[in-house]
Amino acid sequence: MQRDTSARVGGAASAFITVTAVDGTDWHGDFEQRNRKLPLSVSYELTFWANADAPRPIMVNSQKCSPDWRNYGLAASAAIGTDWEQYTVTFLANETVSDARIEFFVGAR
Repeated sequence: MQRDTSARVGGAASAFITVTAVDGTDWHGDFEQRNRKLPLSVSYELTFWANADAPRPIMVNSQKCSPDWRNYGLAASAAIGTDWEQYTVTFLANETVSDARIEFFVGAR
């Protein structure tokens, strides 16, 4: 992964992720933000822009940062196309935590 200031829709940069090999396990390619606070029963709308070299699915997830890795309410798929497009997923936090990871699993194919 690298910071790319030339390919972006808004903001200063985007994350350019190159997947060189896959084994069918989506979370083996993981882009994430850690230690997010999520209060119980708060509804979230996560919006992001993405594109890919070929159409492919990704998973967007929230989970604990350490074992037992339990999910905190977000487990959604997004069908990413070849053109820049805005995607939105919504979720309801299922417990109050300060150790959530918001993750993009890109390793499936």
